Amino acid sequence: LRPELAQVAMHCAVVPQKPTNPAMLDANLIGTWQLPVKRGNWVWEIAANGTYKFHSEALDGAPSHAGVFTATKGQWTLTATTGLPGYTDNGQYLFQAPNIWMAKGKLGGAAWTRPCNR
Repeated sequence: LRPELAQVAMHCAVVPQKPTNPAMLDANLIGTWQLPVKRGNWVWEIAANGTYKFHSEALDGAPSHAGVFTATKGQWTLTATTGLPGYTDNGQYLFQAPNIWMAKGKLGGAAWTRPCNR
């Protein structure tokens, strides 16, 4: 891991949340996640009820979208219902406690971190 990712993982307190449907959502993934991209961050919010919101704080024009999210047994899926209706993505994931989520999907692999200030 990069040193800045390790620092994030060591300095954030995680408030455990219970998913509405544990069979469909890994409780470790509930919360706000960010991914550094050129000139900013992407932000992914995953709610306990199995919904998500995505937006970009970077100057990259990535469209915001929201919808349904599942993650269990190392596999995740999303289906957008607003912003990009019908957009889907899926892939593998590995949660690295407490604040790093390694995910692979249509855009490749990435290390999402749980920001301390959100």
